[in-house]
Amino acid sequence: ITAESSAYAYAESSGVSAVVKKLKFKYSTKKIKAGKKVKLSSWLKVTKNRTGDAKITYKFTKSKYKKYATLSKKGVFKAKKAGKKKTVYVKAAADDGSKKTAKIKIKIK
Repeated sequence: ITAESSAYAYAESSGVSAVVKKLKFKYSTKKIKAGKKVKLSSWLKVTKNRTGDAKITYKFTKSKYKKYATLSKKGVFKAKKAGKKKTVYVKAAADDGSKKTAKIKIKIK
């Protein structure tokens, strides 16, 4: 018989998910060439209260940005040629009820 009393073991066994304390992008502004793809999660720093995966969703701040770029729920951003010389804002939000968000400005060149 083995007993574990760590917080990690508790979180894993009870199904309790991590709660996000802070979300922050490494860059406030980033330039991307039209036609290129980038994974926004690689630029996002997530601070959590315990180990485990934190679910993050990504959205455009305005629906008109869909003309200039595509964005998956997992954070894959692809700049379209129609977006050349445009600026797009993307918001990352934690889906754990903490209401934590982060915003990044992306210039398409």
